[in-house]
Amino acid sequence: MTKIIEKSDWKEFLRHFSTRHGGKRTRLGVFEIRDGVVNDLWIEDGLPLLGIDVDTKEGRQSVGIAFEKFRHSIENVSTISSSDEVDGGLDIHDDDGKTTALRFEDYVIESED
Repeated sequence: MTKIIEKSDWKEFLRHFSTRHGGKRTRLGVFEIRDGVVNDLWIEDGLPLLGIDVDTKEGRQSVGIAFEKFRHSIENVSTISSSDEVDGGLDIHDDDGKTTALRFEDYVIESED
C-alpha cells in the first residue's frame, strides 16, 4: 500500500528513510506522460544509497538523493509517497508531472572468499 507523506513531515521522514536504507543498492528512474505515452528513463542501477534530503528555497521544495559517486536532484517537488513494505521505495512527484522512482535491488552481492 502507498502512503502519502505530509509535506510538514518530509525532512524527518527522509532522515529516517536514509538511516534505514543507507547502503542498500538502488534503481532510480524518471517517468513522465507526454501525449498519452509514458516515457521512462532509468538513470542508475545498483549504486548504494547514501542519503536523501529536502531543501526549501523561495517556498519551493527540492529533494536531493545521494548515491555513491552520483547525486540526483528533483526540483519543485509536490508529493512524496512511500510503500508500506519493509524494503519499499519512494515516488517523488514534481510540479511538471514527472515522477522519480527510487527502488531497491532485490539481490545481495556476495563477496567471493
